[in-house]
Amino acid sequence: ALRQMQTQYAITHAVFGDIDLQAHRDWEEKVCAAAQLTAVLPLWQRHRKALVLEMLEVGIETIIVSCNTTMGISYLGQTLTPALIESIEALGIDACGENGEYHTLTVNAPLFQERIHVTVTATQVHNNYCFAQLQLAK
Repeated sequence: ALRQMQTQYAITHAVFGDIDLQAHRDWEEKVCAAAQLTAVLPLWQRHRKALVLEMLEVGIETIIVSCNTTMGISYLGQTLTPALIESIEALGIDACGENGEYHTLTVNAPLFQERIHVTVTATQVHNNYCFAQLQLAK
């Protein structure tokens, strides 16, 4: 699929958001090399908390859509803020969730034409992870 996209769109590089998980970087570089693409990791080795705070400062708005049970269901649907980051860190969880502790959905950013409005319609826990079911709001 990467080769097809590379040819169709004249792609030369692939950009990844990993910060410091070497196994991820190794895989990304391997896959890119096989597709004759250059892997770019602009966040590599940057300070995790500084990155998430910078993301918020530039106007990127995200909500938590899945998290581990250490965080719990109450975090689902919450907007990431500096105060929420402090709460997450107080649980011993990485500010960026880089180890898979939580995942977000970007609902607004300076490049967006408009905000994405979603509501959490249900939640569930499976294998020590909490998940939010989302619906686009009209």
